[in-house]
Amino acid sequence: MRTDDPSRGPTSPGVEHTAELKSQVLAVTADPASAELGGGLDRPVGALLTIDDDALIAADPVHARHILDAAAGAAQIGAFAHAERLLLKGLNVLLRHPLATEREPIVPMVNLALVYDAAGHAEPRDRAANAAVAHAAGLTEPLDGPTAHALLALVGHFERAGDRERLVGVYRAVHPYVLSLVSIDPNVRLATTGKYIQALTAAGRFADAADAIGTALEAVALDASATARWRLRLLLECATAADRAGDAATAVDALRRGRDVALDSVHADSDLAGILYHNLAGHYLRRGAADELAEARDLMTRSLGIVRHNGRTASAEYAGGHGQLAAILDALGEETAATEAYAECVRLFDALQGPERERARGEHAAFLRDAGLFHVRRASAPAAIPLLTRALALRRELSPGDTTAVADALSDLATAHFESGDLAAAARLHRAAIDTRNPALGLGSGAG
Repeated sequence: MRTDDPSRGPTSPGVEHTAELKSQVLAVTADPASAELGGGLDRPVGALLTIDDDALIAADPVHARHILDAAAGAAQIGAFAHAERLLLKGLNVLLRHPLATEREPIVPMVNLALVYDAAGHAEPRDRAANAAVAHAAGLTEPLDGPTAHALLALVGHFERAGDRERLVGVYRAVHPYVLSLVSIDPNVRLATTGKYIQALTAAGRFADAADAIGTALEAVALDASATARWRLRLLLECATAADRAGDAATAVDALRRGRDVALDSVHADSDLAGILYHNLAGHYLRRGAADELAEARDLMTRSLGIVRHNGRTASAEYAGGHGQLAAILDALGEETAATEAYAECVRLFDALQGPERERARGEHAAFLRDAGLFHVRRASAPAAIPLLTRALALRRELSPGDTTAVADALSDLATAHFESGDLAAAARLHRAAIDTRNPALGLGSGAG
């Protein structure tokens, strides 16, 4: 594609004039009065556009860079039409120039996307942004600082667009560059790694995320100069990604490291630490080892104390934390304490108000079920029946089409009635559960 004006005459400037014409463009953009409406740019921009592309390709690539510098100046004052034409011309030359570096077209590609975005042109903006990421993916040479910063300028665009794959592409290109910098702020290094892991996980690239997590855990172990807060953030991101990938062992490893970092720092009672404690306690509960359960109780107690200290007692987080503590106490055989914790969990969920209550209805139903089944296991079925009845009602409201969830709730309630000695109610509820799971069988009345 040619970007020079084919009608240019013998007076068209040669490549030796690019620096002078660039200076004229920048002089105009530096003077708001003369730059008004972009009129003062017409002559130097027009002259740059008439320079022969083939002549530019045969000359030193510095001349193409002069054109791109002029484009940046035009963009700064909102002369987007001029900036677009200059960027396209400079890009066309760089992409074909034998002496241009591989990475060199990326910055103008990003600038072109930003120009289109500022001008409100969505489709060409997306094409330019996508081209920049695709070009970065094919590089065989490392990035430099300006190129890395240019690619990071696209992060917000891809996040807003929900384009997870290209967001991964940005971080995949930038991450090795960031890791290679000896003098970089270690917190920036950890933050970028965390963003990369987050992007990989969101895109479902769990194998790639596992590799990045390994790098991250090593970085946290070796880079003690990073602040505890950023180390905690990265370790929590690693644990979250490992959980989503189904890798519980790696998640526990990251959470334990986070626990140790927190307890050895001023952040031991921070919100971040509280989340780490909560999540590690949850893993310990699922694993069921006696020594881990004892620590899980202490971790949950501390996590709840952090939430309470920060004034968030009227939250699903605080209510659910009591439910998890109750399950841990139950697993430890501390029946009285578990009974009290479940009662407090239900009370706190019942007390929620407004949007928080609405958002927490699923959790509310789940913990009503947990509390009810706890009473069934301890031969206190009469205490279980009201809880499981409420859990069933919530399940029917929340997911009437989820036959498995409703049938499970019916079965739970049937079990409680059976244990209480009400065999007729138990039989009716069991038949309702069967009908709910498979209405075609028609074995029951569907009551309950």
